[in-house]
Amino acid sequence: MGALFWLLAAVAAAPALAGPPTLPEPGGLGDADSGEPAPAVPTAGAAADPAAGRPPSCVVGVYVINLNHLSPADHSFGADYWIWSDCGANYTPLTGVKMINGRKPDRGDEIVGPLERVPGRWWAYRKVSASFDHEWDMAAFPFDHHTLEMVFEYTDDEVQAFRLLPDLPGTRIDPEAHLDGWSIGPALVRGWTYTYPTVFGDPKLAGRSTSDYSRLTVSVAVDRTGLGTFAKLIAGVVSAVLVAQLSFRLDARQTSLMSSRMSMVVGALFAVVVNMRAVESVLGRSEDFTLIDRVHLVALAQVVICGSLAILSRRMVEEGREALAAKLDRWGFVLGFVWFFGAVGLLIGVQSLLG
Repeated sequence: MGALFWLLAAVAAAPALAGPPTLPEPGGLGDADSGEPAPAVPTAGAAADPAAGRPPSCVVGVYVINLNHLSPADHSFGADYWIWSDCGANYTPLTGVKMINGRKPDRGDEIVGPLERVPGRWWAYRKVSASFDHEWDMAAFPFDHHTLEMVFEYTDDEVQAFRLLPDLPGTRIDPEAHLDGWSIGPALVRGWTYTYPTVFGDPKLAGRSTSDYSRLTVSVAVDRTGLGTFAKLIAGVVSAVLVAQLSFRLDARQTSLMSSRMSMVVGALFAVVVNMRAVESVLGRSEDFTLIDRVHLVALAQVVICGSLAILSRRMVEEGREALAAKLDRWGFVLGFVWFFGAVGLLIGVQSLLG
């Protein structure tokens, strides 16, 4: 009986002696029963592996809360986002991560962590609101597409000493992120190495002419879907052309109206030029000959034609060809509208096809 008692006691104590269950390794997130392979998730780094030539590393991800202040004139856009690191050692790379194309953060919370949420895994995070530089290509406006990029770099040491690994499944944009007049694509992240043609005077790198640093780029594609901004920007120039066209309704046979007719044309010409300046304040200066530039060019040509025909009509009256002058004004009024709106419609149609 004594031997049986000790045998039963040993069996009962076996689970407790086995210790706690083993946590899955990072990246080993597949279903063991299903036989499906685990997804390829970057593994949080710890110590370097000299045999494999791998430096220490941490997984870094970004969750974009929203995008805002898309400003081609200021060559920038704004973003609110969470950024985090998952490391295999008690440190956080967030203190050394800088926004390469970012301006001074508008607001940035203090870094939380590192926290050992799982044995051997150290997690840190922070929330940031910042503006980023972006070179807007407005050649296809208002059918333009852009890829907004946020570039982060670990600046405390070279990539041979520390590397940032992108959190591929964790980097996303909030499904409720919204921009009026734009459609927003998914957030993508990639890790890469940037080579500077200098060592920044670092004595540790004496004898070298270049230095390499680890970077992450988070990109979000945005496509313009609304034509509201375009309509507002050409409203002034269309109105100016309408005023110039109405000058054809002033009788060229009446000398007193000739001055008013030319004043309408000159006023319309001035309005088109002012509207071009207003467009630059919204879209910024560009060396490209954009759609809206072509619309303004057509408008300028139409206003000049109105002024030229006004002078020609008055000359016909002075030469005694009053009937021909009246006919010229009638046809100029009708054909001017047809030519202007037909040309603008054609330009918009071609640009929409080209994207």
